[in-house]
Amino acid sequence: GYLMFLRRHGEAVPGEDEAISVVSAEHVTEGFWVGRGSPSIIFQLELDTITSNEMARYLRWLDWARDDLVGLVKGLGPEGLDAPCPGARTLREVLEHLWQAEQWYVKNLGPRPGARRCQDILEKLEAVREVTRHRLSTLSDAERGGVLFYAAGPFSSPPGDPWTARKAIRRCLEHQWEHLMETACRVDKQP
Repeated sequence: GYLMFLRRHGEAVPGEDEAISVVSAEHVTEGFWVGRGSPSIIFQLELDTITSNEMARYLRWLDWARDDLVGLVKGLGPEGLDAPCPGARTLREVLEHLWQAEQWYVKNLGPRPGARRCQDILEKLEAVREVTRHRLSTLSDAERGGVLFYAAGPFSSPPGDPWTARKAIRRCLEHQWEHLMETACRVDKQP
């Protein structure tokens, strides 16, 4: 799982034989999106300031997951990316979805530079990551704090949901991991 992924990339995490403990910090049981990755949920922990060291670590994790994802699909070509998958999106549609979602997560933190325009989906993913990395790594102290940002969007429920830097990086990490695992299963390879 995720610890193996981090360990493989050289992150200091507990060893396979070491015990870890998990604490549920919050249990959300209400709302339209529960169980489906709500863009509107904000956890109490996400109101805490994220340090620049934490942000750098999480951006590293994001980059590793993206590199692994690109490694899985890079040689597939159009026929592999566009191959139908009964009851699911094509891999190209999954990648387009990731690209669009990442743009939206970062947009919720306020003004950001626009991504360079690309046609190729792998170039689009690289371009949006450049914007994500730039925006999240250059947040001011106030922006990394518990200050809420508000954005209305097609997936907000209701429009004007609260956002913080922690929420944005959590959504990026979770979403990237979800589709990395989906893609690994579909191409029958471990990232």
